[in-house]
Amino acid sequence: MEKYKHYNVLKKTLKTLSESHKKWHSNYGPYASKPSKNIEEDDRLENIFAKDITSSFFTEYLKYYKIDYFLGCSFEVYKKTYNQRLKNYLAEFFDADEISFITDELDEGIYNYKFKEFYSDSFDSDTIRSYEKLKKQIHHSLKKRLEYLSHRAKENGIDLVYNEFENSTPEKEMYSLEPIKHSLETKKEKVLMDYSNSKLTEKIIALNEIGILDFLKEKEPFNMSTNRLAEYLSLCLGEKASSIQSYINAIINKSDQTKSPYNTVKTVKKIQNKLIKMGCKID
Repeated sequence: MEKYKHYNVLKKTLKTLSESHKKWHSNYGPYASKPSKNIEEDDRLENIFAKDITSSFFTEYLKYYKIDYFLGCSFEVYKKTYNQRLKNYLAEFFDADEISFITDELDEGIYNYKFKEFYSDSFDSDTIRSYEKLKKQIHHSLKKRLEYLSHRAKENGIDLVYNEFENSTPEKEMYSLEPIKHSLETKKEKVLMDYSNSKLTEKIIALNEIGILDFLKEKEPFNMSTNRLAEYLSLCLGEKASSIQSYINAIINKSDQTKSPYNTVKTVKKIQNKLIKMGCKID
């Protein structure tokens, strides 16, 4: 009964299932004292138990699927109980991690669940249609569960791949958990370049090249006073306002060009190359 542990909340179903197992073992098990020879009677009992299990499962499903956790419950319940069940699992298995827990969850079932057989000669057509609808609902809940587990696996650096086209059984469905392979570009993006030691001339050129100075000089009060703009940039850049004022005057007002930060071609090219590497468009 260990493989049905996720159905502990479905007490009547588990009891019926247990009774059917005992009956089977008494007739066919390795320790059966007198194997049954009445095949017709055994088939009849098997169908009765199959009907009882199926009926009980769907009855209890409707009663508990929005309240308690079991395989096939609503996704809302699954997500709400996930962290506590993970916590309990890690407390029980001290060398385990979340991926171990996710693996256990997947091994219990992905899209399939137990008690899915339908015996057309045991149910009327309305009941079968009703059960088929519930099966579809459970499938949707399990699909969202799989997507959630995939998301949690990614947060742990693992890709969850499920191949539903492979031949699979409820006991062992086809999936794999593989470390996420990061591309070289992704790794490069994680390395931040630090330009905090840039000179003031370089900072002014960088602001001007992507249009920041043009943008600011149209705003009040900067559109009326270069001094106010110099003060604002002093606040942002942590540089002397007087030094900034002389540089932006040469750019905005075309005043004394000997003080223009653009006098050194090498510096201009250096800053433009840095901006291009960042993906900036140069005006």
